[in-house]
Amino acid sequence: MAKDEEKKGNPMSDLKWFIIIILAVWLIGKFGVGGIGGQTTKTGKITVSKSSSAPNEQAVSIDDNNESRWKGMVKIGRGNGSSEYQPNQEYITLQANSGNKDSINITGWSLTNGKDRKFFPVNDRQVKGISNKVMLPKATLLFIPNGANPQEDIVLAPGGKAVITTGKVANGIPFEIKTNFKENICTGYIENFKYYNFTPSLNTNCPNPESEEGVASLDDTCYKFVRQMGSCHTPEFKDVVYKNKVPLTGYVDDAGNLTYACKDFIKSHYNYNSCVANHLSDENFFTKEWRVFLNQPFELWAKDREVITLYDREGKIVDELTYGY
Repeated sequence: MAKDEEKKGNPMSDLKWFIIIILAVWLIGKFGVGGIGGQTTKTGKITVSKSSSAPNEQAVSIDDNNESRWKGMVKIGRGNGSSEYQPNQEYITLQANSGNKDSINITGWSLTNGKDRKFFPVNDRQVKGISNKVMLPKATLLFIPNGANPQEDIVLAPGGKAVITTGKVANGIPFEIKTNFKENICTGYIENFKYYNFTPSLNTNCPNPESEEGVASLDDTCYKFVRQMGSCHTPEFKDVVYKNKVPLTGYVDDAGNLTYACKDFIKSHYNYNSCVANHLSDENFFTKEWRVFLNQPFELWAKDREVITLYDREGKIVDELTYGY
């Protein structure tokens, strides 16, 4: 009798194994063969869910394609890259989409040209080229001549732009510019120095000379001088001016007979440093444009058959510009 019952099986034991099988089938259907915690899809995307054993981990998405999550948010502009060969004048632009919800940090991103897509003659042979790769550096938010100019990441606000110059600022008069910087409403004073040659020109939307506080209190001669002065102009204080071969002193530009009080007012209001000191707290002081100098000795962008590629820090493609094909 006991042997017959053994052959029939234990109902409770059969029920236990039935539940285990059902649970196993459910788990496979829920999480896949790869195991609990990850699911591989046909698109190659792996989604890692937040685990109870790791409460501080956030859900992440990893895509095996080479497109950046910033794709469509920052675009390459040709600038004069297809026509200029002097590195200190050659430039392209990076423009943030005005519809972006957030600012984008581009420091650490990289740019390459398309030399690897072309062949070049070397000793009667055609040799495949190697692309040049450059990294986007840091910059100073507020450029101060001969100052420390602390560096920070370049962040493009929605609609913001970075002008990427291949070379450097060549001239050092009246001061050297060895840093990348963000433009402001005073940089026009730097643009108007005859020794510099920025391509494209810096912003020249300086505060109106007449609008400076204290102008209304100037004497008539000084008031007239200020009213006739152009925007972003740094007056030149001349030691000696010759009129009909007669040496005259005390001139500012071509104006004489200005009082010491007038000259002090001009010095304290109409140059780059004075403009920064007087307007740094203005709401619209900074523009949305950065100036970046790569300090390369040769041109980067070809006149024809060029492919410029922008990569993020992970090496994924943000944008690509092709011309000349």
